[in-house]
Amino acid sequence: MGAALRGALRPCARAAVPGPRAYHGDRVSTLGTRPDPGSAVYQENYEQMRALVGQLHERAQRIRLGGGEKARARHRSRGKLLPRERVDGLLDPGSPFLELSQFAGYQLYGDEEVPAGGIITGIGRVSGQSGVTDHYALDDNHALHLTRKIVRNLNYQKKLDVTVEPSEDPLFPADELYGIVGANLKRSFDVREVIARIVDGSRFSEFKALYGDTLVTGTKMKN
Repeated sequence: MGAALRGALRPCARAAVPGPRAYHGDRVSTLGTRPDPGSAVYQENYEQMRALVGQLHERAQRIRLGGGEKARARHRSRGKLLPRERVDGLLDPGSPFLELSQFAGYQLYGDEEVPAGGIITGIGRVSGQSGVTDHYALDDNHALHLTRKIVRNLNYQKKLDVTVEPSEDPLFPADELYGIVGANLKRSFDVREVIARIVDGSRFSEFKALYGDTLVTGTKMKN
């Protein structure tokens, strides 16, 4: 057995259990190392990535506005709610909303601004249910009222036979990703260091670790 193979299999140390057989331990190995935050490469990566993330947040906020001030004022002058106001009015109070295509069509139409590709898609709770409906209404607020009433009366019950494990923070802080990845696409990084900062407990069971060094596959817990 080669040294590389022995090193890859070392986390699967044999553990004695009651009974006539010995089984491999059920412990999942963890990933990640401590980076050197004082290194020039880390600091350069950190500043570049922080600037890019800030730019992303600024553009996302502009998209959430739903167009320019004149366009929004014209929309309201017609007695209509803005699209995101409709979403807020439809969702249950305090319901999270996972938007799926915020940057759809971004910079695709030249100088014309089409926030989110002209449509808002996402996942949220409406009277504790999910679904699609079509109905005549007098105005936006009436439509939202009808939608919530219809969904509330669906009497739809779905039992999910799943076990939800409590979430666990990674062993390493997420903001270290700025210094590990960076914005220089020509500079390589270890994707295992990225995985170690996004999965629960930084635990990762790698599959075919010796197959090749350009692809990392495995199983992990992420809540």
